[in-house]
Amino acid sequence: MALPKVLVLGGCGFVGRNLVANLVSNKLVSLVRVVDKVPPQVAWLDEYHKEIFDSPLVEFKSANLINPDSCNLAFATDGANWDFVINCAGETKMGQTDPVYKEGIFKLSINCAKEAAALKVMHYVELSSGQIASSEKTPHVENGPVNPWSFVGKWKLEVEKELAKIENLNYTIIRPALIYGLGDKAGMTTRLIIGAVYKQLGETMKLLWNANLPLNTVYVDDVCRAIWY
Repeated sequence: MALPKVLVLGGCGFVGRNLVANLVSNKLVSLVRVVDKVPPQVAWLDEYHKEIFDSPLVEFKSANLINPDSCNLAFATDGANWDFVINCAGETKMGQTDPVYKEGIFKLSINCAKEAAALKVMHYVELSSGQIASSEKTPHVENGPVNPWSFVGKWKLEVEKELAKIENLNYTIIRPALIYGLGDKAGMTTRLIIGAVYKQLGETMKLLWNANLPLNTVYVDDVCRAIWY
């Protein structure tokens, strides 16, 4: 049985690069196309991920997925259709305005989902966010109440709602906790490094948060395994 062909959108990003590494190193694919607006050469890949992206199983295509025509070209193939399309793309930087998130999350994701539906790909995976719900008392479940507490969560939830309206789209939504791991430049990993520096200096690291506001975390390799599962 032939191994699947996989399209990874946002494949040069933090989660995307680790997903590509997981697929290639475990010999799970016959081809993986990485789509990103940032080429691998300037994406600050570490040596391990550079080696992965040099694999003959990996091809790269630059695209602005907010633009429907560019999105269409990102999906285009000369032969067989994609078996799996995994969307790791989207605007997740903190401190942006609401319109920026609307375009960089909602418009981008719906463009990709509609393209996948039009091509009737076997399965589409949308990487959403755990920021659509929060509770100090009970764990969040798939059908639990939602109340986004960030602009990212707000527009990720709107994407989830819209996916249900798209015909011919066989899809899965993943809502990860705060992801950390190799390649993380702006999340939990930076806090851990700064914390280690403060410990070395013998000083207290002061934050806006304390022990009364815990965060759930998940390692990036576990997220990648969940995506493929």
